[in-house]
Amino acid sequence: MSEKHTHEVPDKFEPQERGPGVDYRHGNGDVPTNVIRDQTGRVLNIPPDQRGGSNGEESDEVAPPEKTLSAVTRVPSREPLTVEGLQTLLLKRVREKRLVDILREGVCCVDGRNPEAIAGTPGGDAGILLGAIATVEEMRAPWYQRMIGRPKPLSYAEVREIVFRLPGTLYLHTAEHALQSHGEHKGVLERIQKDPVFAPFVSDGEMDAKRLIMYGTGNSEANERLLDLLTESECQGCGHLQHAMNDPKAYGVRPDLARQIVCASIERMWDNSHHKTHLDILPGDHGERALVQVELEEDLTNDSIVPLFQANNEEGGQVFVSHPNVMKARLGQVASIIEGMFGIDRARFMQRAIKKIEMQTTETVKRLASGKRILALVVNTNGDMVIADRGIVHAYEPRPPNGFP
Repeated sequence: MSEKHTHEVPDKFEPQERGPGVDYRHGNGDVPTNVIRDQTGRVLNIPPDQRGGSNGEESDEVAPPEKTLSAVTRVPSREPLTVEGLQTLLLKRVREKRLVDILREGVCCVDGRNPEAIAGTPGGDAGILLGAIATVEEMRAPWYQRMIGRPKPLSYAEVREIVFRLPGTLYLHTAEHALQSHGEHKGVLERIQKDPVFAPFVSDGEMDAKRLIMYGTGNSEANERLLDLLTESECQGCGHLQHAMNDPKAYGVRPDLARQIVCASIERMWDNSHHKTHLDILPGDHGERALVQVELEEDLTNDSIVPLFQANNEEGGQVFVSHPNVMKARLGQVASIIEGMFGIDRARFMQRAIKKIEMQTTETVKRLASGKRILALVVNTNGDMVIADRGIVHAYEPRPPNGFP
């Protein structure tokens, strides 16, 4: 068992050059922006006392427990979401939270099945780690290996240490459709119950099987078998990580990196020390109507107020929710770990890791949100929230087998 570490949230995060986030749009980017105004002609401004959630003061919300499992059923509306439709949802679905509290509780996935008000990035914390570790492996490779796109892989022990040292709560998720059997798909729960290795641990059927996922078996041999099962591609409930496992070349990662990150995250969840992990089991099918991208114009600090957007509710259905600024702040925490472990220049790492994560984000968005509208919720330095239409996500086109267009 490796040595356990603590890591404090920095007082201030390095300001990042602001852009509109990742560009998934059609055409050359000349997409008209629709600014929402009220009846008097003023830009739509949602006052803090109408937004819900924190206004910068200490929150009374209870932080998630060390190991949490959530599953809430929602009946989605599948009609495409327009700028006007998003405007009507804002007052009901926007919450606010300090950046430091978001980072302490973990960055969620963009997945629209999540019923909570979230700050999202594809894959959540695990997705950020995927891009960050792939960047480290590229930067550590000799120049002649970099020329042919061959990274210098970290050992599993090094990957595991980075995952264990991530401050706050590590967020990852799966989904009910991955756990349950349907059609020819044999779900994780059924496979656990039928595997003789787990027979001593699943006398109570499905509930015991779920308990094993959360806490492990307490037996090293059985845990190894369970990790092999839980890190298989078909057992992933997160589309971002599953696509990275199935098509690592398109995501710019080595074939087993995504699996190693999931494996280390589960081991962290099973660890009995101070490490915290939040495992979400998201319900139902995808029915996202749009991608909502929250863009903040100000440089972020611990006390910056970030709008969270509810990804799924009965009235408005599902949307993907992306927070590029929050992703960069969380990546800054990973950069501190990387700098300490490998002596890599922080500024160069951040620049390259952001590009890597944005490329991976674009790949996943094109696969999961093809044809969906991108709606930006822009928060200016005065705290005004303006909705902008960023166009339509490109249709996903699989690459030919030889890798050339």
